[in-house]
Amino acid sequence: MRSYKKYFFSGILIFLIIVLGLWFVLAAPTSIPSDLDFNLNSTATYDADGTVSFNWTGGTLTNFTIYISNDSGTSWFKKTWNDSSTGFLFVNTTEGNYSFKVAEVDILNASEGTNSSVLYMNVDTSAPAVPTAFDFNLNSTATYDADGTISLNWTAGGDLESNYSIYISNDSGTGWFKKGENDSVTGFLFVNTTEGNYSFKVSGVDLLGREGTNTSVLYMNVDTTDPVITHSCSPRDVYAGETITCTCTAIDGIDGDPTISFTSSPSTSDTGSYTTTCTATDSASNSDTSTISYVVGVIKSGGTVDTTTQPLQKIHSWGLIIPGVPAIIKDFDSEIGIKQIQIDVGNSAQNVKITVTKYSAKPAEVSVAKTGKVNKYLQIEATNLENKLEKGTITIQIEKSWFFSNSLDKEDIALFKFDETLEEWNGLTTTYTESDDTYNYYDVELTSFSYFAIAETEEAIVSGGQPLIGGEEGTSTWIWIVIAIVIILVVVFWQKKTKKK
Repeated sequence: MRSYKKYFFSGILIFLIIVLGLWFVLAAPTSIPSDLDFNLNSTATYDADGTVSFNWTGGTLTNFTIYISNDSGTSWFKKTWNDSSTGFLFVNTTEGNYSFKVAEVDILNASEGTNSSVLYMNVDTSAPAVPTAFDFNLNSTATYDADGTISLNWTAGGDLESNYSIYISNDSGTGWFKKGENDSVTGFLFVNTTEGNYSFKVSGVDLLGREGTNTSVLYMNVDTTDPVITHSCSPRDVYAGETITCTCTAIDGIDGDPTISFTSSPSTSDTGSYTTTCTATDSASNSDTSTISYVVGVIKSGGTVDTTTQPLQKIHSWGLIIPGVPAIIKDFDSEIGIKQIQIDVGNSAQNVKITVTKYSAKPAEVSVAKTGKVNKYLQIEATNLENKLEKGTITIQIEKSWFFSNSLDKEDIALFKFDETLEEWNGLTTTYTESDDTYNYYDVELTSFSYFAIAETEEAIVSGGQPLIGGEEGTSTWIWIVIAIVIILVVVFWQKKTKKK
């Protein structure tokens, strides 16, 4: 009997344990909180004061466990329980990235359902920090730039600031404008070929739209053009030991004091043909070079100088020529017959050199002489301009006295280019522009360089040339003719009167 009672109570106990376990399992929450969101916050990802409100929709039960992680969801802790309310207000001013999730709870059996999806919110309570290490460290110099391409770099001011405002001023920092905004990239490439002094500063902007304090200001001078040289030497034909005096000055639109290198008294110790050079370099490493030729001869009997006949040359160099900024050569020797050459490029060209040579007669390399009356034979050579020259504009100058002595009018002249393949001279469009007391000036546009001749036009050759009438020289000639006629008439009249007496 005792044994029977023992087994009976043991069976009852096992049954109750099984029933209770099934009740706990069957009574566990089966629904998942849904629609978890931050819809009461100003933004869904960033918060400015550490007060984060999130909400959800409950399942069949009304109790919830709120879980929070401050390391993007890798380590969770239970923040609190919510009774009946499907919302929670989280307050924490410590900056960082927080994660949130919610699970339904059955308090009666202390069981918890499946968690909701996870929401993330960055708490960012402070304005962006000032970016640091702001500099021009990718540029060739820290104060001058030669092509208008300036690279700015900086270090982020804080972990939560991933946007930056770039401010630029072109008047040394008195009038700023926002050039652009950078998202996360701590660098900016500024491109502007307009010369001038530019100022730069950067400030951080967080995802809440708050802008921090600017960096200190950096300054950069954009200087895209070469200095302009004025170079002269006199005399150009000397005897051995005689002194040649050269001068050279340079001006630059940005750098008020470019570096100038030249020889004020070139050597004349040995006879022969020589050149002397002046080079000017500004602080952006733009350079300009002028080369002048001279001849050293020996004394003949009677004191005259015997110089070796050499063509007259002018050589000019640029470190860089960029599109939109013409390169100009001036200060030619008057005997060369050129006042100015302007070079316009379609693509940037480096280490460009133009060599202009004036010949006293047809160059030996030219197979055919130009017909008609020739004022000058020239050669223009270009180095490092292949496929980059957009156009060259030459301004030629011709002495008015040459027109008069050759019975030509100012419209009877043109620049001719020698075609080395066809071995013929082709006339170019030569436009008369102006005159002064000594010269007539003409402009000619080119797309390539070669040998040239300044000569009378084909029309003038056919007509044989006409004397100038009405011009300055022609008027003077006719005045003398009229005077001569008057004198002759007076003499004849006097002789007849004398005979009658």
